[in-house]
Parts: sequence; C-alpha cells; structure tokens
Amino acid sequence: MFRFKLQRILDIRRQVRDRIEVELSDLRGLLDAAREFREQLADRRRQCVEEFRSRLDLNIDEIKIYHRFVDGLAEKIREAEEEVLELEDRVEEKIVELLEAKKNEQAMERLREKEWKRYQTESARKEMAFLDEIAVRRYFDAKAERE
Repeated sequence: MFRFKLQRILDIRRQVRDRIEVELSDLRGLLDAAREFREQLADRRRQCVEEFRSRLDLNIDEIKIYHRFVDGLAEKIREAEEEVLELEDRVEEKIVELLEAKKNEQAMERLREKEWKRYQTESARKEMAFLDEIAVRRYFDAKAERE
C-alpha cells in the first residue's frame, strides 16, 4: 500500500494555498467595492458641479456651502483613491504570495508523483519476482513428480 511520507506537508501546503486564494478573493471584493465607492463619489461631485453651474440665483452663502461641499467630496475622492491604490498593492502582494504557495505545492506534488512511480516500479518488480518464484516451484514440483 502506497503511503507518501510527506503527505502531511503536502496537505498543509494545499491548505495554505486554499487560504491565500480565499484571502485574494476577499481582497478583490474589497478592491471592487472601493473602486465603486470612488466612482460614486466622483459622480456625485460632477453632479454637484453641474448643478452649481446651472444655478445662477445663488447668493454668497450658498456658493460657499456648495464650494465646501464640493471640496469635501474632492477630499473623499482622494481618500478613496488612496484606498484603491493600497488595495491594488495588497492584491498584487497576495498574487505573488499565491504564486509562491502554488510553486511550493507543485514541488511537493512532483515529489509525491516520483515516489508513486518508484512504488509502482518496486511493486511490479516484487510481483514479477513472486510470480517467477511460483513458476520455478511449479517447475521443480512437476519435475519431481515425473521422477
């Protein structure tokens, strides 16, 4: 019966890869949400600027309020952009980490495959030796019965 002596290590490497894949998926979800939020803020800012330009009846206080609001949106957009950039960096780092984990897992898989082939070769050799032994015994048993 074949038993890979490093199976536990292979299992751990698979678990590590699975965990990193989940983390990468989560990060990509966060990145998509951050991009969407940034776009919503940018759309809101464009709407406010268009609304401001279309209104000619604003007094100074209203203009100041619009200006502060648009500036506040611009700051939120900058913060959202920083968040997007940070998440993009984290996604890239996680991709590198995933590639490394896959490489480690594949190395262990190749080692397992080599041991499996070695086991099959050795099993076939032992079976052939066993069958040869049976054939030799039958030959000598038959020869002894004839004599």
